[in-house]
Amino acid sequence: MRRALGAAALMSMIALTSAQAAKFGSLDVLKLMDKSFAPVKNYRAEATMKIDMPQMHIKDSSATIYFKRPNRVKVVAREGFTMIPNDAIPGDPAAWIRENFDAAYEGTGTKFGQSVYVLKLVGKTPTVPSNVRMWVDKSRGVILGTESSGDGMTMKSRWGYTKVDGKYWLPADITIEMTGLVAGAVYDPHKAKYSKPTTGGGAAIVKITKYTVNKGVSDSVFKNANK
Repeated sequence: MRRALGAAALMSMIALTSAQAAKFGSLDVLKLMDKSFAPVKNYRAEATMKIDMPQMHIKDSSATIYFKRPNRVKVVAREGFTMIPNDAIPGDPAAWIRENFDAAYEGTGTKFGQSVYVLKLVGKTPTVPSNVRMWVDKSRGVILGTESSGDGMTMKSRWGYTKVDGKYWLPADITIEMTGLVAGAVYDPHKAKYSKPTTGGGAAIVKITKYTVNKGVSDSVFKNANK
């Protein structure tokens, strides 16, 4: 009788644990990201971007980045020209995901030597990627990397971090690698045939330094900003 009761209790515990695990999902991962970033109310930082791709080579493009809650981001060129778009810097990562994607939880794993949660993101509009896999650090609640594919191109990103003021984990470098179709087939009327598609690869590297966190950012900075 005791064995039967013990077995029943054990099965109940297993069932309860399984039920609890089943309830964990994308919302829990986003809450973890919220908790990680919540102390950051605003910041200012300096950024540079280097691009090395078959169709574009830029040694350095520099800018100042401003962030302020709610998720407002402004990238201002320091030398009159920048190749760093506002959307390359997500500001509040969880808010950026909620705004642009539908997220599904795919489980756990290891990426870049860290224990991660895996999310699948489907873009809500044609202006964002429609099929993205994202890895979120379990311990810090930050994005470690992404991978997406479409239109013959695969794009991978890897995120490195710095601990600002001994308490805020913020992006220090974002490396984006692209491989696949660079240019599609083009019809040559003189030869009456299409050229072969061009494939290749390249990378863009954003480095972010000189963070000033929670020291105040004026609302006037975000006039005419995309976010």
